[in-house]
Amino acid sequence: RQQVGKFFAAVEQPALRPLPVSLFPVFEEARRTVHRDGYFEFRRAYYSVPPEYVGRLIWVRRETRLIRAYNSRREQIALHAEAEPGRFTTDPAPTCTAASVM
Repeated sequence: RQQVGKFFAAVEQPALRPLPVSLFPVFEEARRTVHRDGYFEFRRAYYSVPPEYVGRLIWVRRETRLIRAYNSRREQIALHAEAEPGRFTTDPAPTCTAASVM
């Protein structure tokens, strides 16, 4: 039977710890299929991957402002800056793999 504001100021507020210096890691993940043109869609934008992944399922992870694409072995195959919806982003130096070298 105390006033909430006074109780908070007297008891609870001194027990609070400071917030962490950095932000908590925030990410979003999803599976996507690579389209015939070599791009996958994520959050209504399109990102390129190496041509050997056309038609395959990949794992996509968005963290901060980066889009990372991974193959089935969880190896990173592409890295892009997040694009606006409707835009296409092409990796100028796609990751080379054994299949693309042959």
